[in-house]
Amino acid sequence: MYKKFLVSESASLEETLRLILANSRRTVMVLAKNKKIIGTISEGDILRSILDKKNLSAPASTVMNKSFKYLINKKDIKIAKKIFIKFNINILPVLNKNFHLLSVITLEDLLNDK
Repeated sequence: MYKKFLVSESASLEETLRLILANSRRTVMVLAKNKKIIGTISEGDILRSILDKKNLSAPASTVMNKSFKYLINKKDIKIAKKIFIKFNINILPVLNKNFHLLSVITLEDLLNDK
């Protein structure tokens, strides 16, 4: 269901970029082998890594943002709106206490909320 937003920590930057382009959200979440979400990667993160001369075959874990925004256990649209506005993000994962993915909130979710 949320595969279009998930990339393995060992996936190459090229694979990651292809997934970002395919999901049209400009961001993906990085999934560790233990199925925990351990970071996010945006188009901007990859562009900066290219400018820093990083090879596109480098693993996703080398450019991921480990200090990403998320909600715990509850898909709270009011809180999500504040986070989207304050941090200018494109997706917001909803995780359980063990950092396993429960849901994803997108900008469309916020716009469709009445």
